[in-house]
Parts: sequence; C-alpha cells; structure tokens
Amino acid sequence: MKTYSGLLATLFSLLMFSSALSGCIFSDDSPESGSDLEAIFNWTPTTSIQAGSDVTFNGSASLPQDGSLTYRWDFNGDESNDASGQEATTSYASEGTYQVILTVTDGLGEASSTKEIIILAKTAVLPSADAGSENPDSDCQGNEASSGNFYLIYICQPEKSSSDRNTRVTTTVNLDGSASDPGSTNHYMTDWVWDLNTNIDSDGNGIEDDDADAEGETYEWKDVDIGEYEVQLTVSNNEGHSAQQQVMVHVQYKGDWDELHVNGNQTDNGELVFETTLHYDRDTNNKIKRVDILLIYPTKDDDWVVGSGDNVLDIHMFNETGEEVVNTTAMERGQGCNAGEDYQCVTLQATSYVIDSYEDGDWEIKIINGKATDADDVSLSIEIQYK
Repeated sequence: MKTYSGLLATLFSLLMFSSALSGCIFSDDSPESGSDLEAIFNWTPTTSIQAGSDVTFNGSASLPQDGSLTYRWDFNGDESNDASGQEATTSYASEGTYQVILTVTDGLGEASSTKEIIILAKTAVLPSADAGSENPDSDCQGNEASSGNFYLIYICQPEKSSSDRNTRVTTTVNLDGSASDPGSTNHYMTDWVWDLNTNIDSDGNGIEDDDADAEGETYEWKDVDIGEYEVQLTVSNNEGHSAQQQVMVHVQYKGDWDELHVNGNQTDNGELVFETTLHYDRDTNNKIKRVDILLIYPTKDDDWVVGSGDNVLDIHMFNETGEEVVNTTAMERGQGCNAGEDYQCVTLQATSYVIDSYEDGDWEIKIINGKATDADDVSLSIEIQYK
C-alpha cells in the first residue's frame, strides 16, 4: 500500500513539474518581436548634394520611440554595416544614385527601410534659394519691431466696433523668392515652389515638407490666420538642380476697443464677452508666445451712486471647455499701466505655458462688472504675439 501511494505521489509531482515547465516555455506573456517595428529616416541637405559633400542621415522618427532601438546604416546598398547610431554622417566620392538602407533592431526582431539618394558631380552648378523676409519698422503701438530673416506681419485694428468683439481675422503675406540665384550668369531659374507649412502634409503623401502649395517667384498668400508658420521655398535652375530654404512667418495681432458699455452685474451678470483663438500646437509648431490684455475704466461715471464705492471691473479668461483660467480680481489697479486721472487700469498676461496647460483653441475674454451700476467709457486692448 505504501509503495502504491508513493508511486502516485511521484507521478503527481512529475505532472505538476511538467505543467509548470510548459507554462514557462509557452507563456502568452513572453515578449514578441514587434510588428510595430518601423525604420524611418531622412537626410540633410535634402536636394542638390554634390560628391564630396557631407550628408547627415537621421533615423529618430523610427518606431517605437521608447529607447529600445539600435540603428544600422548601409550607405550604398552593398549589405555592409557602414555606421551605427540614430544619426550618421557620410559623403560620396562620385556622382550617381545610391541605395541607403536603415535597419532598426529592438533585440527581438528587426525592420529595414530603403531609399535612393542622388549625388551630383562636384562640378554641377547649383542654385541658391532665398525665401525672402519682411520686417516692418514698428509694431501696432509704434515701438521698434524685431528684424531678421523672417516675415513679421502685424494685424492692427485700433478702432474695433463694440459689436465686433473677436480677434478672428486674417491677412495677406507677400512671399518673395526673387533674390534666389541660378548659380551662374550662364544659368537661369525655371521653378519656384512654395510649401506653405512644412509641418502639415497637405498632399497626403506621408511627407510633410515636400508639398507644392503654390508656385511663382513671388506669391500672394491670402487668408493667413494669426499664428506662426514655417514656409519652404524650393527653386530649380535650367540644369534641373534645386535648392531649398525655410523661413518663419509670424502673424501678430492687436485690437483696441474704446467707449464700451458694460452692464451692471444685475444684467447679463455684468459680462461683456470677447472671442479669440489661441494656438499652441506642437505637431504643426504653431506656438503662441503670450496674450497681453489691458483694461481701462472710469473710477466713477454718470450713474455713480454716493456711497457705492468706485467701479470695479476685471478681466477673466476662459478656455474652450469653459474652464476659468486666470483673472485680475486679486491684482492691484495701476500696476504696469497708466490710466490717467479719474480712471483705473489693470493688465493681464497669459503666457504660452498657461495656454498650453489649459489647452489651446477658442477662448473667451470677459470684462466682468463687480458692481450693480453700469460702466461707460471702458477701453480694452488685446495683443496676441507669436514672435
């Protein structure tokens, strides 16, 4: 009987061990080589690369972007390992078309991508692209404006109507590529192609910075919203060689409202609402810098009642979901502004950090009257800056 019991115990132990071992080998929790692996790369400069010039390849867009990848580069399609690392630089001794292969590995599997790069002769005559710039002498307040290799456009609306309480306006930007050069006096330009936002893939081919949104040596870009944009000009000469240049376009805004009437807090909660759209978009690199608001109102006005105290008006900002973001109720009057005799003023600034934290989009700016009496001769200024 003891022998039979011992045999049963031994068989049971072996079965349990076999089951446990099977679980270790065939567990569903075992890591798998990823079908999510994807090798993605680009290079700079992107066009008109001459033999002997450096080319830098970048595979940082490869997936997954969790730090698990290793990178292997083959610069001429001969199946050799020419370099490693997320970024690698090389040069080609001779003109021609070369296959470049990036292979990424996560330790469990690998994925590759192959692209062709065209190398021109050292003697090739290359054009140079100049996407132009526009720098006004002054901003909307008459102060000296910034200058540099960018387009800086101001939309100034100094006398806004009380019935037009929004900042959603557009403008025209005149892009000018006429300073581009064909490369020599024996050559001439044949094409000027504009990509009006290098962070948006408008033609749907999966590449953001190769869109042909407009053509021409100059281009009148209409209906441009307040914001910032990276524009790219690609030019070609009569030998078919090309060059590119990117330039930033910054569209700023300032609107001023005077002689506003704000009801007392017994009517419409004493609110006067202004609408605006604020962008902080990392994907398109359209990032606001700040919003500056100035409110000026009379200390007392015609319907002031003895003993009621001074007028109390404040600025309140609400994001797209209706959440109140910031207000001036605790701010000292006259700090950072000068309203003159018989008037009060208060300022409010919302930085890019605040707008990003509370989500960009369609916001409301409200003047709110803290008293039951109406307020007249109220002024408001809204300045939106992307530069």
